[in-house]
Amino acid sequence: MDHIHLVILFLPVAIAVLRWNATTSSRVFPKGPPPIPILGNVLDLTSKELWLRAHEWAKKYGNMTYIHVLGQGVLFLNKAEVAFDLLDRRGAVYSSKPRLIMVGELSVNNFLRSNEAIDFELGVDVKTWYIHCILSAHLTSIDSHVGHISQIPFTTYNDAFRRRRKLMQSTLGPKSIPNYHPKMEVETKLFVQSLASNPADYLRHIRRYSGGLALSVVYGHQVVSNDDPYLLLAEECMDLLANQMASGPGIWPVDMVPVLRYIPTWFPGGSFKRKAAVWKARIKEFIEVPWKNAKANVQAGTISPSFCSSLLDREGISSQEEEDAMYTANSMYAASADTTISTISHLILAMIYYPEVFTKARREIEEVVGTTRLPTFSDRDSLPYGKRSFPIFQPR
Repeated sequence: MDHIHLVILFLPVAIAVLRWNATTSSRVFPKGPPPIPILGNVLDLTSKELWLRAHEWAKKYGNMTYIHVLGQGVLFLNKAEVAFDLLDRRGAVYSSKPRLIMVGELSVNNFLRSNEAIDFELGVDVKTWYIHCILSAHLTSIDSHVGHISQIPFTTYNDAFRRRRKLMQSTLGPKSIPNYHPKMEVETKLFVQSLASNPADYLRHIRRYSGGLALSVVYGHQVVSNDDPYLLLAEECMDLLANQMASGPGIWPVDMVPVLRYIPTWFPGGSFKRKAAVWKARIKEFIEVPWKNAKANVQAGTISPSFCSSLLDREGISSQEEEDAMYTANSMYAASADTTISTISHLILAMIYYPEVFTKARREIEEVVGTTRLPTFSDRDSLPYGKRSFPIFQPR
């Protein structure tokens, strides 16, 4: 029995050594902080505010930073142009995703599994990799939006990924977005009124606005208070994903040594499985509850025009189409709500740092729109300074 315990103890170390040798021999990687044997760059990571460390690396190593975490590759893309070039223009090459066992499989139901490797153009063959895309001067990362392997951000580049991306583009593509302008204008007016009446609670207003807008556009659900159950459920699950399930680099020991997934929950070191069981139930609820509510509203004829209504109103929708729609809806909701919070927060910060830009933009709005109403989408082309000053809010 003692020999068995020794094997169990040293097996992860042996696997880490083999992975280290496999990932560091005769391969060309982007520049990054020098790793140490076996551990790689584990000691360079931080459990909180990793983006600040990544920002320092970007200053030193340029557009891309590559580090090793116990033999796993972690790639940081430090400029929006680089991220768009690799993930958008060359998306067919780089659209696959890492197999993150803790976040994508243990913490949620595993509908889709993939061991596909990625053929990296730089000569890197990385089986599991992770990307932080730094999309602004304030380092807004676009990772950790969702934690389900059946959702678009965690689905590998396969038939399911292509179906769901097509579904998203067909209902919320550039040509479809104007259909949702009235919803966006209504939610924006409510947000501005709340912000003006109680500016000290600005973050709460931003969260209410971003979540309410996403729920309306995706599920056809109208949020009427900050205590809306779907809004609170989404905030709880997004906090789990960002600050617990995928905090720091988002890589758990089980991602590096997959055999650990089979240890019992009572075994020393098995606490991650107990956490995963709790998280799994909440994420499952986050995915299914808003969708079931949308289906009930469609049957009752009370749902407002939205992503879900456009699909559920169709005759003869198959079980596969319904599953694709459910996961696509959750992916869009989770990603849009989180990025809207970040974008608006950075806008407020930018206006504090650059009050002269705020003054000019306000003057232009008052001259063009007046002081008796808020600007609408129809005013956009008449506000050239605003369009130049805030390009992040313009369609690419």
